Amino acid sequence: MQLIFALQQSVASDPVITPADLGLSPGLVVTGALISALIIGLILGIILKFVGQAVLGGTVKFSSAFTAMFIYGLITTAIGFAALYGGMVRLSDMSAAREGGMNAMMPYGLAAFVVSQAVGILLIAWTVRVFVRDPQDRRPSWGSAIMIAVIMAVIGLVLSLLLSRVNPGMQG
Repeated sequence: MQLIFALQQSVASDPVITPADLGLSPGLVVTGALISALIIGLILGIILKFVGQAVLGGTVKFSSAFTAMFIYGLITTAIGFAALYGGMVRLSDMSAAREGGMNAMMPYGLAAFVVSQAVGILLIAWTVRVFVRDPQDRRPSWGSAIMIAVIMAVIGLVLSLLLSRVNPGMQG
């Protein structure tokens, strides 16, 4: 994997953003990952509860929906920090994301967007299948879990697009 990062850095013309540039210490990264996963779990857990109830036709425990989205948040946050520490985040990517709209959703291009969405759907489907329960402690089938994951991905894309359009000109 390091070879891929080295090759990418050797052909890219713009600078890599490092954790030192952002003032991130390992302790801050772990704390940030936990807080991010907690917020993701709370917000997306509520959405998952309602989506799960609509798809499954019954009640879904909020605690199981929260757990599923908390685990999802931990994994995606860890992947994001791994990309940052691996030298995959570049200044041009951040600038493209700040422009808002589709640039914010696809700063790495269409192919990377499609692959990341597919992986995200599979990850959500797995967390739904493993952690989501109804009051009788029954798990959803894989088909239902994938349907819920697709709906959650669409909701996430819509929210991401709406948030990127709120005030794209406001730069930190």
